[in-house]
Amino acid sequence: MKPTHLVKAPIVEAVVEFRVSPTTVWEPKRLKDALIKSLPFYQKIEEGKEFVYSLSLEGAQPKQEELGCVGYKLTSDDGRYVVQFNKQAFVFSQVKDYKDWECLSDNAKQLWSIYCALLKPQKVKRIGVRFINHMRILSKSFSLASYFVNPPEEKQVEGWDLGRFIHHDVLAVPNTSYFVNLMKTVIPPTGENLGKVVLDIDVSLDKDVECAWEKLDSHLLEMREIKNKAFFENIAEGRIGEYLK
Repeated sequence: MKPTHLVKAPIVEAVVEFRVSPTTVWEPKRLKDALIKSLPFYQKIEEGKEFVYSLSLEGAQPKQEELGCVGYKLTSDDGRYVVQFNKQAFVFSQVKDYKDWECLSDNAKQLWSIYCALLKPQKVKRIGVRFINHMRILSKSFSLASYFVNPPEEKQVEGWDLGRFIHHDVLAVPNTSYFVNLMKTVIPPTGENLGKVVLDIDVSLDKDVECAWEKLDSHLLEMREIKNKAFFENIAEGRIGEYLK
């Protein structure tokens, strides 16, 4: 099926990630103060810490050593957006009420400009675009074939039903440097909720790119098309109609 705009897309999280080569001296306290001033609508702020674990030869319990702050995670006051200003990465997520790519991109662009002003990265080393889709299970006797074009075999052992599964492919996009991590799984039922079928699409590019938004955006637009192709060629056509209106 050709990609088309879905009014009720089953997207529960959309992510734009840039992994960077840092250039400035890491000063987490100064960064936190600047973020509070720069992002007045992101009042919830959490510190991210890095730990290292070691084992002794005697078989004692592993030791944990804290290496300090590696960044901050901020959540918007309305709970729709989460952004991470990390020492070696910028991560922007929309976790509620996804509207369209333009809205996601515009917000990422604005926050990326703040990241660049505060942390002055030398270059971007990796670009990631990830979309996580949850599709409701409507019947206890559902079939994966009603959700996926190429579902995994549901009968691996005669007489046994498929309780849970996870299917993971890594796909190389022809004539490009892009890769796609494609994950299919099921969230088990809880209470009256019959569970959800998950399609997780993660497009990545490992390549040095200038930090200017125009350079990054050209790749993001290509990754958007790849993400759309992966979605529409994996979701059963009968299921798509549920999200068109």
